[in-house]
Amino acid sequence: MKRAGSLAVMTILSVLLGCNKHDDSSNGPKEDLVGVWRLREKIENDRLITLGICDLKEVYVFGQTQYSHETYSQEQVKYKTTSIGIFGSDDDYYTEIDNTVNCKSNGVSIGTWIKIGGDKYQLKGTNTTENREYSISFSADKRTFYLEKETYLGGKVYTSYGVYKKQ
Repeated sequence: MKRAGSLAVMTILSVLLGCNKHDDSSNGPKEDLVGVWRLREKIENDRLITLGICDLKEVYVFGQTQYSHETYSQEQVKYKTTSIGIFGSDDDYYTEIDNTVNCKSNGVSIGTWIKIGGDKYQLKGTNTTENREYSISFSADKRTFYLEKETYLGGKVYTSYGVYKKQ
């Protein structure tokens, strides 16, 4: 399963970032967003959030006009034990392993992106309902970007930032 996920990411990378012999870098300025970016930190309401191993696998891949976004979650890992429960349910035969981390892909969102102006970008998903504008700002060396997301809950606005490092 891990190989299938890696193969999917590599295929998407090659499609999005692939060069052809007719590419001409003099056609315009190179967009700073193009590349492979991994989540390294998350800030919610001015607080640094502790990320798990699976969170750190999150990746954005930006090509000239297309992007992909893959997130991961921790999968519960169970192994069979010899104990038998009183009521005989299947769960009585399994015990959870607390120290084993198995990350499972939540799927890949694919879409197109455009720079609206300044630090505003629009990501429009083709296989998801994602169609939002995001504020993305870059560090001075262009190796880190900060993706701002606003969530409205109970009449309040909550702001979070994903900190992504270029690979």
